[in-house]
Amino acid sequence: MVNGDDRGQLLLLAALIVAATILGSIALLNSIHESPEIATQQDSRSLQETEWVTDQTGTNLERLFRYVTSVEDADIPLPYANKSAFEDAVKDYDEQFLNLSTVSSSGLVTVSYNDSASRTGGIAHGDIRHPEATTDPGESPNWLVHAADAVPRLRLNVTQGISGSQQDYLSVKFNQSKSGPTAELNITGDTGDSSTATVEFVDTGGTQLWTCEIDGSTNVLTVDIRAGSAVVQADTDKFCERAPVTIPDSVWIRIVDGASTNPEGNFTITGVNASSASILPRPNADESAWYREGKDILVDPVFEIVYESPEVSYEGEYTMYGDDG
Repeated sequence: MVNGDDRGQLLLLAALIVAATILGSIALLNSIHESPEIATQQDSRSLQETEWVTDQTGTNLERLFRYVTSVEDADIPLPYANKSAFEDAVKDYDEQFLNLSTVSSSGLVTVSYNDSASRTGGIAHGDIRHPEATTDPGESPNWLVHAADAVPRLRLNVTQGISGSQQDYLSVKFNQSKSGPTAELNITGDTGDSSTATVEFVDTGGTQLWTCEIDGSTNVLTVDIRAGSAVVQADTDKFCERAPVTIPDSVWIRIVDGASTNPEGNFTITGVNASSASILPRPNADESAWYREGKDILVDPVFEIVYESPEVSYEGEYTMYGDDG
């Protein structure tokens, strides 16, 4: 039988045990929180999550950029957009992405379009149909872009004769004046048995800055230049990436075929037009090309991306096709 004094001692003992348990738990939690190894792992996961979120946001913004205007204008996604339409689309994206990130993760993402840092200009897109092989740029060559301040995106999709049938196949000439090219992007084929397609970037003196070889027969070869690097992709799933690709400022661009080739495929070239002067050729434009130009035509948008979570706070500027993008 337990009397009043014994009952009081038991209650006191139980309270001391509970208090000791609580204090022990707090100490354990504190030791876990303060453990350098655990803290490092948490920081690493937070940084990985931040990198993944910002990369995914950049990918989504580029898809939005390529679809928001051009699909209606040209029936295909192209790297330009009407400024006001794109700004509205980014606002809608930010609201939707913010709602989604609130549900799916502990962090919050906000995206805003930076109009003052974004660049406008023009785009030339069309089929490669035996371009004019004029050796003298001063003799009214088939210019695709005139004196662009920068080239955010240049994409070639060559679909005919790459598999080694010709030695000199296709060349993109970058001129700073009509006196001759400052740099060239050349696509050549090996006439031997190996059937190798070669893409090279050379400077004015013919010095090879970099080269990319795709071994084996290929019917499609894509060269995509953006953010100071080039990705060369074949339909055989072989690819390579090379950098740097330094396209001159105030550049004139044309495509020239080899001596006896009939290249097929298409090209897309965007140019920055900071001075408001026309960068697209008139009236000597290639009739097969499709053009858009003006102060409302975005070719290289810039964004402010903010990501906040309990562990990490990130704020950065994202340039879609710039070297710092």
